[in-house]
Amino acid sequence: MLILTWVFKTTNLNAVTPTWTAAGNGIPDVPVSAFAVDPANSNNLYAGTDIGVYGSTDGGANWLPLNNGQLPRVAVFDMAIQPTSRTLRIATHGRGIWEYNLLTNKSIADYDGDGRTDVSVFRPSTGTWYLNRSLSGFGAINWGISTDTLIPGDYDGDGKADYAIFRPVDTPGISDFYVLNSNGFTFNGYSHGLTTDLPVAGDFDADGKNDIVVFRPSTGTWYLWETTTQTTRSAQFGSTGDVPMAMDNDGDGKANLAVFRPSTNTWYIAKPTGTPAQNFDAVQWGLSGDILVPADYDGDGKADVAVFRPSNGTWYTRRSSDNGVTFTQFGASGDVPVPGDYDGDGKADTAVFRSGDWYLNRTTSGFAAQTFGVATDKPIPAAYHP
Repeated sequence: MLILTWVFKTTNLNAVTPTWTAAGNGIPDVPVSAFAVDPANSNNLYAGTDIGVYGSTDGGANWLPLNNGQLPRVAVFDMAIQPTSRTLRIATHGRGIWEYNLLTNKSIADYDGDGRTDVSVFRPSTGTWYLNRSLSGFGAINWGISTDTLIPGDYDGDGKADYAIFRPVDTPGISDFYVLNSNGFTFNGYSHGLTTDLPVAGDFDADGKNDIVVFRPSTGTWYLWETTTQTTRSAQFGSTGDVPMAMDNDGDGKANLAVFRPSTNTWYIAKPTGTPAQNFDAVQWGLSGDILVPADYDGDGKADVAVFRPSNGTWYTRRSSDNGVTFTQFGASGDVPVPGDYDGDGKADTAVFRSGDWYLNRTTSGFAAQTFGVATDKPIPAAYHP
C-alpha cells in the first residue's frame, strides 16, 4: 500500500486554480487545471457536497465531509491505494474529476511495488537475480547469462520492476530483448537492435511502461519501439562516443532523449517538443572519470544532472528545482554508485555498493548499511544509470 496525504488548498470551491498538494510522497503540487476534467460525470458518481479520492483499481474511497457544504481553506486526508493503481482520481461534487498518474515518480528497482528501491544484485556466474525487497523480503530468479546487459524497468505497467536483459544479435526476427514481467511472470521477446547498439531504459511515451529503445553510436540515431503505438520511430540525437540515457528533466512523466559527451563533459537533453537535434538543453557538468548518476534528488519529479567522482567519493548534483548545486561526500574509490529512493520519500538517495556491502544515505530515514551479495555481483540499481 502507498499512503498518500493530499491537501486541498482554496478559499472558494469555485476557485479557478486550486492546488492539490501530495505531502511526503514525492508527488509535486499539481494545479487542478493540469488535470483532465470530466464534469459531466461527476454528479452521477458522487452524492452530497463532499470531496474525495479513489484508486482506479482498488475500488475503495476515502471521503472528507465538508462543513455545512463549505470547503475549508485547507483540507487534509490520507488514502491507502494499491501501487498497481496507475491513476488517482480526485472528485469534487459538481466541480469535476481530476486524474493524476501516480507512477510518474515511481522508484527504480522496486520489485514489490511499495514505492521504494530494493537492494538487489545480479550474479553473472549463475544468471540469478537476488532481491532483498523492502516489503516482500527475499527473492531469487534465474534470468540471463553472464554476458547479458541488464536493462531492468517496469515493462508491463504494474508498478513493479521486471527482469530484463539485452542480448543483441544481427539476425532479424531473433529476440534482442528478453523481458520477464512481474505481472504473471509472462515472457516477452523483442527483435530490436544490432550488436553495436546500446540499450536505454525509459518510458518515452508516458504510459507507465518501459519502451524498447536502442541508441546506434555509429549514426547517432535512436530507435524507439513505444508501447502505446507498438511501432518503431527513429530520432537523430547524439554522435559516436556519446553516452545515451533517458531523462525526464521536465516532470511530465515522459523520458527525453539525452546523451553525455565525454570529450566536453557536456549533457545534451532533448526537449519534449520539436526536433530533438534542434531543440535541447546543454549543461556542462562533470570531469573525466566521473560516473553519471542522473536521478531526482530534490523530489520535484524531474531528473537532476549529477555525477559521482570516485577520486574523492563526492556526488555533484545540479538541482532542477532551483538550479542550485549540492556536493555530498558519500563513498570511496572503487565503490559502485547505486542511487535510488530506498525510503520512499520521493527523493533519490545517495548510495554505494562495496564488494557485497550496501551503504545508504537516505534523505528521510538516515544512514543504513547491510550486506547483500558478493564482490562479483552487479548491483541492479546501478543498471538504471549510464
